[in-house]
Amino acid sequence: MTQGPRPSTCERQNHFEITQYDLQDELYEHEWEALQELKGQAGSITKYFTDRFIAAALMSRKFDIKRTVKLLKANIKWRMSNNYERLPRWEDLNIELLSDRFANYIPGSRGKDGSGIMYATIRNLVPGKFSKKTFIKDVLEFCLWDLSDGFFYEQMDVFRNGLQVVLDFSEVSMKNIDIGLAKKLNSALLENFPMRISRIWILKPPTVFSAVVSACRIFVKKKIMDRVKIATQEEIQEYIDAGELAAEFGGNLEVTTLNYIEFIRDAVGVKRNEQKRLRRKGEKVNTKKSTKKSRKNLDLSSEKSKSEITVTEETSIMNESEDPGGAISSDSQKDGNLDDYLSSHPTGDNEDESS
Repeated sequence: MTQGPRPSTCERQNHFEITQYDLQDELYEHEWEALQELKGQAGSITKYFTDRFIAAALMSRKFDIKRTVKLLKANIKWRMSNNYERLPRWEDLNIELLSDRFANYIPGSRGKDGSGIMYATIRNLVPGKFSKKTFIKDVLEFCLWDLSDGFFYEQMDVFRNGLQVVLDFSEVSMKNIDIGLAKKLNSALLENFPMRISRIWILKPPTVFSAVVSACRIFVKKKIMDRVKIATQEEIQEYIDAGELAAEFGGNLEVTTLNYIEFIRDAVGVKRNEQKRLRRKGEKVNTKKSTKKSRKNLDLSSEKSKSEITVTEETSIMNESEDPGGAISSDSQKDGNLDDYLSSHPTGDNEDESS
């Protein structure tokens, strides 16, 4: 089916701007119909997620309903098994990981095919300078936050078209490499959260790079490794316009990690102000076009039992169909014992589910 990177019913968002539409306006007609079909077929599993999260899951599994339901169940099962009933919030994260300019993301920036673009400068990551006890946990929680909240400040086209990752390996040595971290992220994220990796660009690989690739091939699926490409900055611009590519990676876009930190802090502030306003007025979220949206976090925690779904006070005022976030539906407050659900709806084998 021929289609552009986004429907004509929504305009592209600008860099570092939160501009979202009603979910139906951000989806093509066949995508909206697939979402309704899944909700009709999948039963009670869908009440634990917002429509926006489910749509992202559908996109990551190429609108295969069976595989999408499997992903949703795997998400719940992994989080319950790894004590992430409550997903990390921005204020929970170790921002020092970003302040070292290791990774960056530019909301609204897109490749020529409409994909999002993530950056990492590997030499700026020195695991030895962080606590050995918490380093992997800190990075994992940052990624969990990104895939459950951070990316949902974007429009849905970033899930439809996937993500290009640009990695600068210049001046990298073994002190910058943590295979245990890579293995943990691979097992935790690729099978349990909705995001497609379309390309992984490697700039200026050092001699240790071949050893890193060999190690990763042991636990990363072949289809993902086949998307790893060594390239020059000029070659990357065949896929990403210079005006969309960060300057330090060969483009013209002058941004720093601080721009992203400020964007998220502002976005979180917008969310909290909107939540306070709604609590005062007892209103529901307005979803007219081009309004800034408040966010909510996917929270499976409970004071009574880890297996019983509840939502936080901030979340409970939101309605699933109106909130844009990759978050739990407020309907899940009604019943929803996850242990009972998972025991009667096993996730099955997750082999070869990532796309």
